[in-house]
Amino acid sequence: MILSLNICKLSSDSIENVEQKLFDYLEKNIKSKNDIVFLHEFPYKNSNLENKLSEKYVIFKPYGINKPLFITVALVKKTVDSFNQFENIQLQNFILSQKNRILFILKPIGKQQYNLIIGAHAPTYNSKKFSSVYNFWESFIDLMKKINAFKCLNGYGYDKKIKDILIVGDLNVFYPGTEQKRLFYKLLSVGFLDLWIESNKNNEEFTHLQSRIDYGLVSDDAFKKYSIEIDHTTKFENNGFTDHSAIKIYKKR
Repeated sequence: MILSLNICKLSSDSIENVEQKLFDYLEKNIKSKNDIVFLHEFPYKNSNLENKLSEKYVIFKPYGINKPLFITVALVKKTVDSFNQFENIQLQNFILSQKNRILFILKPIGKQQYNLIIGAHAPTYNSKKFSSVYNFWESFIDLMKKINAFKCLNGYGYDKKIKDILIVGDLNVFYPGTEQKRLFYKLLSVGFLDLWIESNKNNEEFTHLQSRIDYGLVSDDAFKKYSIEIDHTTKFENNGFTDHSAIKIYKKR
């Protein structure tokens, strides 16, 4: 299972019982060594939260970050072979801005063959900072286009063959006619599908306020292998601990 969730309201000043709700949720969802959870807007300076989580989970962080307010992290169950089940690779150098918001994880599925799982938190549009948004998207699209076309990482310092590519996260995209929506469609055009929509789901199944900005994308040749769910129990109005719903992707049996 692959799970993605923005925990933006879980700041360094969070009330302890809110953090406990997060711990309980992770305990419920990270059951096997094959499960991975991406948390977006993880407070970078909250060492207490990180220390508590590291008791049970291996925490993967982005490479090349420079002390930001928050980062995207990935959690996997701490076992004797955790690092054989998942590998955090350094591709942030190919992302031109907001490197703290993206993680590239390899999951071995066979001899020298891997699935590439990406946790991404795209920057929000701001006219004064649009170059940052544009640079993030365009560099990410260019990277995905090349990896998806050649299905290997040889040109990036890793002798690995790639089978499926999955992208999960808060992409801050919903409204038609926006620059972010145009960039999102451009990402889909290089060989990806919106798993929720392609599964005949309702686009108005909102994940944050009145929008669906949290996504699960998959390389188009792997679409039939996966199913997707939106979990609303994480939201404050459902006695949760954040203002986002979680995205869950399962490998079909």
